[in-house]
Amino acid sequence: MARREDRRLSLAGPPGAVRNIDVDRVIFDRRPANSCEYRLRWARLPLGTQLSRVSGEDSKSYFFQLENVPYSRPYDASGRQFKGEENPELQLEAGRAKRLTLRVCAMGGLNSADVAQATHEAVFQQA
Repeated sequence: MARREDRRLSLAGPPGAVRNIDVDRVIFDRRPANSCEYRLRWARLPLGTQLSRVSGEDSKSYFFQLENVPYSRPYDASGRQFKGEENPELQLEAGRAKRLTLRVCAMGGLNSADVAQATHEAVFQQA
């Protein structure tokens, strides 16, 4: 787990749901973990979805389509600790403490826009 300078856990904020009539959207507050990382600074242009014709639905879910690197997962942990046996339907190892974490780029992640930009540029270069 990522830790702050004072050695306390650096957990991401609890997800907040934005609701409208048709869709629930989860916003993952990653600001606490951003202080533990260095900025990549890859992005030099507007976000790639702004340079192409994509639907609004595509751009809303764009970050959640990008898997983040495994070493970022300790920075994306949130919520309380739980044991595998507390949720047998998840088939987790018993006796070991777990926390929920994202496998995708968090929309508020320090480097998410940089990763998204690099991904979009690579797609355009391969087209």
